[in-house]
Amino acid sequence: MIMNDEKLIQFRNQAVVFLAIVSSTLFVVATIVNWNREPTKSQDEFKVITQYQGCDVVRYTNSWDSRYHYFLHCKQQ
Repeated sequence: MIMNDEKLIQFRNQAVVFLAIVSSTLFVVATIVNWNREPTKSQDEFKVITQYQGCDVVRYTNSWDSRYHYFLHCKQQ
């Protein structure tokens, strides 16, 4: 019985070491693959959608926010 417990503990330790090596290797490979990637272009967007009393109504949105923001842009006279 003691021999089986020792083998079980040894197997568990080997499995933990193996999983640590595999996960570390995968992390290093993923880091190397993504190392030289270009940053993604921002999807910020300003768009004139209509006019209101001589001013442009501008709609703004970006890639990480699912909301629209509206602004009035009036030209200096």
